[in-house]
Amino acid sequence: MPERNGDTQSRTEGFLTPPSPWGHVYSYTPPKDRQQVVPFKSWYSSNYCNEEHLSILLRLQRCFPSLQRGMTIYFKFWSCTGETEFYTAFLPMMAWLGMWYEVLDMCVLMCLSQYITGTLKDAAGCPRPPCPPVELRGRASASREYGYPSTHASHSVLFSYCAYNLLVFLFPTYTVACTMACIFFTLNVSLSRLFLGMHWPADVVAGIGVAFLIVLSHMAFLRVWILAIASLTRVEVWHYLLAFFVMHTLAVSHAVPSEPCPCYLDSLRFLGATLGALFGGWVMYTHYGTYACRTPPVDLRGTFFSWSFLFQYVCCLLVVAIGKEGTAFLARPLLFGFFSFVSRGAAPNRPWLWRKIINLISNGVRLAYRIPLSEGPTADTAHWQEKQANFNNRCETEYVGKTASILEISMKHACEENMTPNGPVQLWSPRTHRHWWLWEAHRYTVSYFAVGFMVFYVCPVILRVFFLVT
Repeated sequence: MPERNGDTQSRTEGFLTPPSPWGHVYSYTPPKDRQQVVPFKSWYSSNYCNEEHLSILLRLQRCFPSLQRGMTIYFKFWSCTGETEFYTAFLPMMAWLGMWYEVLDMCVLMCLSQYITGTLKDAAGCPRPPCPPVELRGRASASREYGYPSTHASHSVLFSYCAYNLLVFLFPTYTVACTMACIFFTLNVSLSRLFLGMHWPADVVAGIGVAFLIVLSHMAFLRVWILAIASLTRVEVWHYLLAFFVMHTLAVSHAVPSEPCPCYLDSLRFLGATLGALFGGWVMYTHYGTYACRTPPVDLRGTFFSWSFLFQYVCCLLVVAIGKEGTAFLARPLLFGFFSFVSRGAAPNRPWLWRKIINLISNGVRLAYRIPLSEGPTADTAHWQEKQANFNNRCETEYVGKTASILEISMKHACEENMTPNGPVQLWSPRTHRHWWLWEAHRYTVSYFAVGFMVFYVCPVILRVFFLVT
């Protein structure tokens, strides 16, 4: 993520500042530049980001001084279960065991969790705990992200809710132990966000609340909808178009952050992966008459802990990693060429029909992303010339979306592109959600779509053809 200018401040600055000369006493002072922007933010900050809640975090970080190092390592481990790499490794494992419906179910719920919490974060703009006095022991880039609500806490509840069925399959005679394991998982992940200084207690409670609302929706109607999608006996073209339309609508409707925050990019990752998983399952059914790569084994635990499955899993995960990297590498120039092309007017010396077609495509893309038409041919020139110097200075070392997984290619911010309108042909600026170029943002969508598609189609074909899995 790009470094901040002097006129912008960290999401943890200006909320709790020590009055002189007593450095251990803290008073609440909302930042002047944003306290009137979002009324909810001022209310939330004054009630749940104050001295009382700060003292809870400080007491938690200072308990058992001799064990602090070990506790930090322990909670960092649990916090990693909310990152992209954990789900990139876990969900394919379930899919390649033949649990098609369970994986699709988890993908949809996790996607909803990421989208809702990400939208709330960008819309509310509530701060993270101040550092100092709180010691930030997690990702350093978290201080540049918004806090309310906790996505990790929401993910932990939904993951436990979905993983319970897998645990019962593996250990059918230990249902109570499986329940306790799921509760233990949620508590550790949620507590890790407090101990590592990443969230206020209210952020974690709000994240758990979002997860419970999603669980209630799942019990009420989402389960039936997902089961209907996962049991289609005839996949039509309109199914693909409808799924793409829903994904695109959600991507465009995501809240716009006041400052660059990776929540939007994280939401695109989950949207792309879920759409890719759905498309992969449908193509798999069209070619093989089944959604799963194998019939769920009777001895699921024996298959899961076998050396043959471990070898198959490692090989397929390597294919996913290579495909992800390759797709991310190719997506950027292709998307850049497309969006740059459609955002500029057709040359006046081209045939009339050609100009009409190009203008139609251009207006279609622009309206799809709610991008206003420039007031004149060079309306944005001064704006982009002013921003270009700031972009170049801010983007030398920082990267967008440091929640990226180990399968992610690091991606510089938009500053590496000189998009100053090129003469009189610039029709509209190809930026989305204020802070990203369209090709930047949807590079994530495309690469994670490829991950979902490979997990649910490419790798199952490899398992059937080369490993003779049935």
